[in-house]
Amino acid sequence: MDRIVKVLQKLDQAEVPYCLLRNYQFLLGGDIGSDIDIAIRQEDRQRTTNVLSQIGFYQPKNHSKHKHTFFKGLVDGKIVKIDVAWGGSEYNGLPTVDIDRLLSNRRRLNGCWIPSDEDYFVQIVFHGAIKKNGYRDLYEQDIIDSRQTVNREAVREHASKLFGNLGVKAINQALEGEHDRIPAMKWRLVAANCRQRPSAVPEFGYILAYENNIRNLLDPIRKKLRPSPKPIIVVTGPDGSGK
Repeated sequence: MDRIVKVLQKLDQAEVPYCLLRNYQFLLGGDIGSDIDIAIRQEDRQRTTNVLSQIGFYQPKNHSKHKHTFFKGLVDGKIVKIDVAWGGSEYNGLPTVDIDRLLSNRRRLNGCWIPSDEDYFVQIVFHGAIKKNGYRDLYEQDIIDSRQTVNREAVREHASKLFGNLGVKAINQALEGEHDRIPAMKWRLVAANCRQRPSAVPEFGYILAYENNIRNLLDPIRKKLRPSPKPIIVVTGPDGSGK
């Protein structure tokens, strides 16, 4: 844990505002999961890349998208993947949390920045319903545990900014323990999000069509057409062994 905390503190030192999105139980002594989800503003993309590269993290080939970049690095003998969401948690370019609100309300936990309870609640509700088509056990329990303590007006106002009246309806269902009904509203919520920010619709269409479909079809073709590199053969052994 100490090593990854130092990695995140490097972003602080470079004055890159960030906020962990989910799965930050490792800050309380738990295991680091398959990846670390982190939100950073789009305008800080180059600075973030420079910081992570300087401390040994690299971008795997073909693992960078318009709204996401994956960085891998060795932490305490284990490969850790940092998934940077440029502009915050999103679905094909449409936000499921407001990045400015997220960074303004963030709080410290063991030296790292995590969301406020209200912003985490909103994010999990819409991330699960829209991007994951349902709630995994951990997120469902988080919704159940926090629905009684979050500031209800704050989460409603946040949801309204993202999805209008339909977002408020979804949040009300989560607050009343009826979150299992929200995934059925997925495409209505996507449409409501598009109406809230029409300027994002072209990007949504591009990511949905190209990055998630056409690109996946073209990549295997490119690999077949691309000539294979010549192999590199290394011979090793002690002096005098006949290499």
